[in-house]
Amino acid sequence: MTQWSAPTAFDWRNLSYEPLGPDAIVVTGLFDWKPESGKNLTYSYTGLLIRENGDLRIRLEDESTGPPTALE
Repeated sequence: MTQWSAPTAFDWRNLSYEPLGPDAIVVTGLFDWKPESGKNLTYSYTGLLIRENGDLRIRLEDESTGPPTALE
């Protein structure tokens, strides 16, 4: 991406943390993203974090929206 616009609001919701062992964790939940256009968007989130040199680093992420509704 060559252009990016920060949201006017951002909130995490219902985060869950599931350890996979001493050096890995899966994070799941939702987040709300409000772009400048003003329509709030809700995404599901899944992330795999792996410990490297003592720090947790994102190894894999997925951010997904639901299917569009008939009114969109």
